[in-house]
Amino acid sequence: MLSVDFNQLPQLTKGRFVAATGNPAVRIAFEASASASAWQGGCLLTVAGVPLVLILATLLTMNVDNWNSGWNPATALFALLALFAVLGGLSVARSRVVRKAYPYALGTYVFPTQIVVAESQILVLRPLSELINIATVDHYVTRVTDRSYSRSITTCTFKTGPDIVLLFVNIQEAHRVRDALSQGRQTLLTALARRDYEPLRMLDPLFEAQMTSFAKVSEPGPMAQALPKWTDGGLRFLIALGSSVVLTGLVVLVRVIIVAVSP
Repeated sequence: MLSVDFNQLPQLTKGRFVAATGNPAVRIAFEASASASAWQGGCLLTVAGVPLVLILATLLTMNVDNWNSGWNPATALFALLALFAVLGGLSVARSRVVRKAYPYALGTYVFPTQIVVAESQILVLRPLSELINIATVDHYVTRVTDRSYSRSITTCTFKTGPDIVLLFVNIQEAHRVRDALSQGRQTLLTALARRDYEPLRMLDPLFEAQMTSFAKVSEPGPMAQALPKWTDGGLRFLIALGSSVVLTGLVVLVRVIIVAVSP
């Protein structure tokens, strides 16, 4: 297992890697990173945002006798929903920032000679020469009248480091990737045993950097940008919590004013 900084790769290697990540003909498989996905944040924003608007309308039109000096269960629920809505909105915003910050989509890439875990500017390389086992388990759902395919999980075990787990929703695709990994491992081991690395050039998008043992360089080309501090998970929660408190305070203030001027 080896970690390399994308920005410190040669210009040719950076260009080849970016091109390979977007080319299904070069990569064997790709599993997108959940941290860069916008759909979870979008779902959270929608699920929390709709009732948030309804509760806001309820709070602002609530009978004066039921207001209880501005604090009641509806206010507490508003604060909670505001927290989730802001978290969802920040998650959607973060996914957009991430897409602009990196010249490649974040996730796990399976290439013919290695698996690259690209969750940030740092690329974690898992060469198939260190792969010791590939286990694919097909899962089925059993119903009263039939048994249908659900998903396949492929676990790649290496000599060192954590396993790489790949999820598939197509059984043919899962078995294709499993066979391609086995073939890639054999091709890599043969090249290493013969010390004939040229056959690997077209298979490995990081080939040029591999040949220099990933010597650090500073060359032009596509670059990964640093993410703003607010994209960190802990800071996003604090921002959402603060926003929830402020929004709830404003709603309570507005409602108190409405109560005060009501006849």
